[in-house]
Amino acid sequence: MKNIPIKITAIFILIASFTGCALIGSDVRGLRDIKEAHTRVFDKDLPYCYDLTMKALSRWKASAFQRRKNDYIVAMELETVFRSCIDTTELGIFFTETGPNKTEVKVTSLNYNLSEAVAQKLFDYIEKDGKVPIEKETAPNKPVSLKALY
Repeated sequence: MKNIPIKITAIFILIASFTGCALIGSDVRGLRDIKEAHTRVFDKDLPYCYDLTMKALSRWKASAFQRRKNDYIVAMELETVFRSCIDTTELGIFFTETGPNKTEVKVTSLNYNLSEAVAQKLFDYIEKDGKVPIEKETAPNKPVSLKALY
């Protein structure tokens, strides 16, 4: 009888170690509160922007790890559009209606370079109503010159 709780605990720890963050969930509030975010307001309604974003993520073979319809998406596995990230790095995409047929889209991540690269591609995708060649979407970003940093 004493071994059953120990076995259950051991199985839970094993499962948790194999699933990583997926078992625990994402810190949506933490992603939403990141100050260095990329935002743009579109002259499109909120459901349309949300649906286009889901289509873009699907095209990029990314996963919508966590989401709330017409509110936010937490995406992972973004290596197709940003090669310098780990597949479990989270990217938050938040949608806010700012007026009739006006939607603010906010992209954040703890990896600033990831959020910047994806925001550029996503904003272009939404602006052009999804009519962007796949080659342009998945093209590597231009490298940053170290001289520009100093």
